[in-house]
Amino acid sequence: MATSAMIFGAALLSGQSSDTSVIIGASLALSSTAIVLELLSAERRLATTAGRASFSVLLAQDLAVVPILVFVSVLGAGSGGSVVTHISSAILKAVVAVAFLILIGRLLMRPLFQMVAGTHSTELFVAATLFVIVGAGLAAHQAGLSMALGAFVAGLMLAETEYGKAIEATVEPFKGLLLGIFFFTVGMAIDFRVFMREPVWLLAAVISILAGKAIVLIILGRIFRLSWPAAMEIGFLLGPVGEFAFVSIGMAAAAGLIEPRVSSFVVPSPP
Repeated sequence: MATSAMIFGAALLSGQSSDTSVIIGASLALSSTAIVLELLSAERRLATTAGRASFSVLLAQDLAVVPILVFVSVLGAGSGGSVVTHISSAILKAVVAVAFLILIGRLLMRPLFQMVAGTHSTELFVAATLFVIVGAGLAAHQAGLSMALGAFVAGLMLAETEYGKAIEATVEPFKGLLLGIFFFTVGMAIDFRVFMREPVWLLAAVISILAGKAIVLIILGRIFRLSWPAAMEIGFLLGPVGEFAFVSIGMAAAAGLIEPRVSSFVVPSPP
């Protein structure tokens, strides 16, 4: 929240609208769950003080993804009103989505995967998982929300079943591959004309975000009585912007909520 407010204020001072500033602040404040957890796991540091604190922050950020996606979807739908109205509507829709998640998870997911597990077919297990993810994404899209939100909700629905661990083990071999494809496509989408057009401002913005987030996280770590080494480690781990910014900023740009020049500067991509 503190880093989001800091980036929100900077975006406002740069001349952006309040809606655009909220999206930019919320998106850039998040850190990379995939990279940080992979790094901590590889170094066997998840059980350390910094590892546990980082995991807690990343978990809270992942939960914040739902209202952020709903907020972008609400703005993209063209509903009028102030930022407070949009945020209230986003929170309300997020609550409804979670309630729907619990209902579907209890009524449909368990019987479905009980039937699939009875076949003892790994391929059918993967197919059922993909069916749930794609179906949830399409349902969210039809409801006027984003497919990314639907996919996120699908993950929560699958975790609600007793087959959550089995599903995680089944898709584990594909996780690194899919993550690599994601970053590969992001790399191919980078527009280097942005670097050539505004190299100084872009470099200053990157350094400012990294330093600003790290400082805020270190201060918060000390407030919560973490040691200086642990607080500094958390600041450096969570300082970089996460991969979710590519999703939310891209959604906002596609919906016309952010000007192409601004979106390509925040998350370099083709206009």
